[in-house]
Amino acid sequence: MKPVFLRQTALACALVLASLASAAPGAAHSEPMSREQGAAILQELRAIRQLLEQQPKAAPAAAAAPAPAPTSVRVDLSQEAHTLGATSAPLTLVMFTDHECPFCKRFLQESLPRLRQDYIDTGKLRLILRDLPLDMHPNAQKAAEVARCAAEQGKHWPLLEAFASAPEPLAQPAMARLIQGMGLDASRIDACVADGRYTAKVKASVAEARRLGFNGTPTFVLGATTPGALEGEKMVGIQPYESLKRRLDEHLAKARPKS
Repeated sequence: MKPVFLRQTALACALVLASLASAAPGAAHSEPMSREQGAAILQELRAIRQLLEQQPKAAPAAAAAPAPAPTSVRVDLSQEAHTLGATSAPLTLVMFTDHECPFCKRFLQESLPRLRQDYIDTGKLRLILRDLPLDMHPNAQKAAEVARCAAEQGKHWPLLEAFASAPEPLAQPAMARLIQGMGLDASRIDACVADGRYTAKVKASVAEARRLGFNGTPTFVLGATTPGALEGEKMVGIQPYESLKRRLDEHLAKARPKS
């Protein structure tokens, strides 16, 4: 217990005792406090102070734990995937996504347009999309297959943007409306899905995510571009543009050759 606190507590006690004494019946017309009364109050305060000093001292505040180092993982890039940006970009960002995940949708709507303008279209970043449909989203597996089938008609990314803006779950009626609205050949999409043309590829992407310990979406891996694999920083959850921009600029500064 700090001395300053003890003095403040003793003073508070004195004020309380004084107010109690003045509140006694007839106190307004009584004589001034006698020496004996003052001595009794002081003795009471000394006893209170002794009790306070006997209290165990508060433990010193624990030092702030250092921030954990970013988790580094190695992603196999040999699987077929959809990309944006040049293969020569110094940085690669892999995104494991679920087309019914609301946080993935927010990333596609809010962060991706700015990423494309500032980093992807300027040759600084390549984005690789991987599928991780979660069991909690009953339409996510089929949506991933439909998106891959749409790529055969050159509409993969536009369909993903339509998925992201859809206000309802991607069940069959909603999916059919989106496909029609994109001007896609619906019969080709239906045949592609019915054949299971991309089922194994989606499941292989899920298996890669599980191998890496990824259980939620979106999950990102950011690192320097290397052939065949990406060893980089794991980031879980939606990444606001400003936060992601900070990380990208840090990685670009490291990748830049020193003069």
